Amino acid sequence: MESGQRLAEFLGTLTGPDDTPTEIHLIAHSLGNRVALEMLKAFDAMNRHVIFRSISMMAAAVPVSMVKNGGNLWNSWVIVKRSQALCSISDQVLHLAFPVGETTALEGFFPEAIGRFGNPSGTWNKNLPMSDYGHGSYWPNAATAPFLASFLEMPINPPLLANAIPVRQVAPPRVMQSSVVASRKMPAR
Repeated sequence: MESGQRLAEFLGTLTGPDDTPTEIHLIAHSLGNRVALEMLKAFDAMNRHVIFRSISMMAAAVPVSMVKNGGNLWNSWVIVKRSQALCSISDQVLHLAFPVGETTALEGFFPEAIGRFGNPSGTWNKNLPMSDYGHGSYWPNAATAPFLASFLEMPINPPLLANAIPVRQVAPPRVMQSSVVASRKMPAR
């Protein structure tokens, strides 16, 4: 909670060139989503110098109960224009470790993480199930990039096909010609 508060304070100081608004797109993974949602809750929604365009949550380690109606983080993202949750039923960290950790922290009794099924349904603009993703699969997986790029409305370059790259002939090796240097003997003194 304190990290979110400090991040909100920092972002509240930002301004664009000539006092224009700064646009921010949030992309978070695991517990970073909790920090992002806490930051949005603490952020001064009246600040006209910062515009939160989107939040993309990957494997969100945040209890669903916190973002349901009446939860601690309910509507914390109201100042964000668009939101998406990338989730996976194959995420063993969110399936096994997260509920135990949250129960130990007294933040629920074996709660479900947002990143497990993308709940609460209907909350996010997009809910993308990445059914075969493990907890650490999001960042290094090239398949994640098109989902993020599409969400951020960025162009997606199609992958190059191996046969689309022209084959070039290798240049023949260069042969250095040896040059003969005339030698002469120095007279002895």
